[in-house]
Amino acid sequence: MNDNSKVKKNDLLHSRASKVFLELIGFVCVVMLILLYFTKFIKNNYFEDTDVERNVDYAETQHIKDCFNNEILRIANIHDINNRYLSIDRESNIMDYCDISTLIDNTLIIQLDDGKEYIEDFWETYDNIRTSFSINEFEAYCDSPVESFVYDISLNNYYNDLDGNAHALYNDKDYSFYEYMYNSSYVTLSANEYRRIALSIADTNMDSAYSILKDGKYSSYRQSIDSNDLVAFDDYEHYFVMTSDKIYNNCGYMDISNIYGDTILYIPVSYLNVYGSIEELERSILFAPVFENIVPAFISAMGEDFYTISSLIFYNYNDESSETTTALYSYSFSDETADSNVLNYKSDQGGVYIYDSSEDLKYIEETCDMVLIYGINGEGKEESYYLDSDGNRNSISYFDSTLVSDMDSWSDIKIIIGLSSGLISKLDVGRYEEKRRVLYNFCRILYEDYNLLFCTSIIVLVLVFAAMMLLNNPYYYQDGEKRIFLIDRGWLEVLVIIFAALFFSFSKIFMGFFEDIFQYDSWQRILTPIKVTMITIDSALIFVYLVEIILSIQRRLKRRVFIDELLLVKLVRWVSGMFEMASRQGRGGRVAFIRGSMVFVFNILAILAIQIWHFPVIALIFFDVIYALVNLLSISKTVKNEEGVDRVLNTAREIGGGNLEAQVDTEGIGGSSLTLAQTINGMNDALNAAVEKSVRDEKMKAELITNVSHDIKTPLTSIINYVSLIRREKVDNEKLLGYVDILDSKSQRLKQLIEDLIEASKASSGEIEMDIISLDFSEFMNQVIGESIDRFHDNDLEISTDISKETVMINADGRHLVRIAENLLNNAYKYSEKGSTIYLTLRKEENNAVMTVKNRSSQKLDLSADELLERFVRGDRSRSTEGSGLGLSIAKSLTELMNGKFEISIDDAIFIVNITFPLMKEEQ
Repeated sequence: MNDNSKVKKNDLLHSRASKVFLELIGFVCVVMLILLYFTKFIKNNYFEDTDVERNVDYAETQHIKDCFNNEILRIANIHDINNRYLSIDRESNIMDYCDISTLIDNTLIIQLDDGKEYIEDFWETYDNIRTSFSINEFEAYCDSPVESFVYDISLNNYYNDLDGNAHALYNDKDYSFYEYMYNSSYVTLSANEYRRIALSIADTNMDSAYSILKDGKYSSYRQSIDSNDLVAFDDYEHYFVMTSDKIYNNCGYMDISNIYGDTILYIPVSYLNVYGSIEELERSILFAPVFENIVPAFISAMGEDFYTISSLIFYNYNDESSETTTALYSYSFSDETADSNVLNYKSDQGGVYIYDSSEDLKYIEETCDMVLIYGINGEGKEESYYLDSDGNRNSISYFDSTLVSDMDSWSDIKIIIGLSSGLISKLDVGRYEEKRRVLYNFCRILYEDYNLLFCTSIIVLVLVFAAMMLLNNPYYYQDGEKRIFLIDRGWLEVLVIIFAALFFSFSKIFMGFFEDIFQYDSWQRILTPIKVTMITIDSALIFVYLVEIILSIQRRLKRRVFIDELLLVKLVRWVSGMFEMASRQGRGGRVAFIRGSMVFVFNILAILAIQIWHFPVIALIFFDVIYALVNLLSISKTVKNEEGVDRVLNTAREIGGGNLEAQVDTEGIGGSSLTLAQTINGMNDALNAAVEKSVRDEKMKAELITNVSHDIKTPLTSIINYVSLIRREKVDNEKLLGYVDILDSKSQRLKQLIEDLIEASKASSGEIEMDIISLDFSEFMNQVIGESIDRFHDNDLEISTDISKETVMINADGRHLVRIAENLLNNAYKYSEKGSTIYLTLRKEENNAVMTVKNRSSQKLDLSADELLERFVRGDRSRSTEGSGLGLSIAKSLTELMNGKFEISIDDAIFIVNITFPLMKEEQ
């Protein structure tokens, strides 16, 4: 009972069901590890700074709070900028300038003892003659609002002068507008005056300065300076160069080709030397930045007011929220100013302005599942909420008042901000938050238990594989026999390649299903339940296939055939065997092997080189030519070698067909084929000599047997005659008569032996004359059986015949056919087991007549069929029965002389003879 229970338990452990159960557990562990991988990936890439907790809704995460408060900060910035914009002083003067020619008028100049002319008091003179502008005065002077100039400069990086001509700002390549901001005092001069100063101060012989000027900052345009240009050079930070169309100095460069004689240029006073001589003042003019009209000069004088207007324009015309794809709707309004009521639709299309607050709130509540409400139903009161997956409204505090520096100024501000994550409506602009919500809900299922689940899955997976390997048998049993598993019969490398192909193919196909996870900005909702099912099924199949490969490797190791069954090992052994075979063929074989190996290696290296390295076109053409030549040479050698092999094969076929005079034509062949052809020719010559010698020996043997037989037959005839004469005498001696009987019997047997020997010799040498006639084989055999049946019955033997009742016409010699039949029947008569049955059949098979004689031998036949057909060989090794051992040999020779076929087969004690003759054509 215990043994039976152990057997049943062992069968259960090794059953297919237990293996499937273990594979199922292993697959569940693998799926868990994959889910944990996605969980970790999502956490690290989407929620790196966000705590993922199972009991915390996505709407409660810090990310959502940051989204709302960033929008509040944006509103606060707009509010602050708007307040600063409203407080801009448009009446006070912010820019002044005066004409430099007035400053250096003779009435304002004094001359000291050094002979140089100085301005008496620059700033006093400047204050007396300057022209000042406020923002309102500038707008009236230009007939255009200052905001339009700020808009062009801050958003489009250009401005229009008073004549409507556009001027681009090139930053560091031009006199940088932003670098020289806050300059409010300028001097002006005409372009002609500027050129006069340059011509009076600059020099063309400044070779020592050119090498310095061509390096360092602004080197990109300094390379165009040459020795023909005018140069004024104090040091590396104070230089001036004027070409035919440009001026360069340490501040930048300006195109002067379109600046005419009366064009007014503006130069900041802060860059001028106004406390020295007139010459020093003029020299400093060349080292100062130059603006070609009043617009950039005035805008730079605006300072902070420029940045205030620019920021307000930026918020109004270039919504910063377009940098995200969050579906965020914000509405803020003031009781005092209706124009500040704005619903800001955060998308790539910019802002949408709506002025009905009740409709705005309704739209946000119907569209967004997370809403921040501040100050709507009470000053400083927040009524924010979010919707959960069941559609329930949950209160929450999103507003972080610490982010707003001056809350007192917010007493009249009311805010509604809505954020959509796809729970209420699917919006293209809201798909980013919808994606984050979906990923967060997935991530929070497993993330808190990540370490526990990961370690548990790894441990269970290891135990499952260990269990499968312990229960893995190298064989399975069927009908009590050990059999190898079907997968173990295949090449392991092929199985691995198939697995790799399946794995990478499925990975290529299914990777697109995870685009929403791996591509940060993608949300196409690709991973549908159907696709998840497809991935699960295909992953299960791949997993099971991988397990089968691993178990197959283990079974091969247990059977100790792992190395021997590797395709690579078999290939190496095959190549080694080919080399050994080639070596046995001599030098030609080795050369052919080496040539083929070189071509193979060259082809592989060429393919790898093209795949790995990027060769130029010329190199590729060169390698292609070499590749083609090597392969053509190999093909030529192979074709020539095959031509020689074909000649050898054709000649061998002729020799096999009996043409012993055939010779291989060796002209035009070489290498191993030539060696083989010469060997075949030599073998054929030797074969001819051997055949001729054999024919001579056979004739000599036949003649010897015939002559000896005749010599023996003459005295034997005399003995037989004398025995016959003695019988005629009346002899009363019974003992003497017994001797005479023995002498008569033995002499008759010797006579028969001599006749058989002569006939066997003639039959084997083909010297018997044949009288071929048409006869009915079936009628012939019936007659032979009828003459012999009584003799068999007397010897306690039965004959069972199955002779075709139809005529079986063959071409044969009747006399020799009788001899063949008698020899076969005599053989069966002598050696059959007493009381057994001899079976004789004659039938038509296709175009042949087949006679079969089958009998059970009285003794076990230890000889082969070929040995029994040899002369003087008898199945009775003790030779206790009569017979010469020539009957079967004679029957075989006579059969073949009549174009028949004589075959013997032995099955233990059953002796079978088949004789086949072609049917006459009429019979066919």
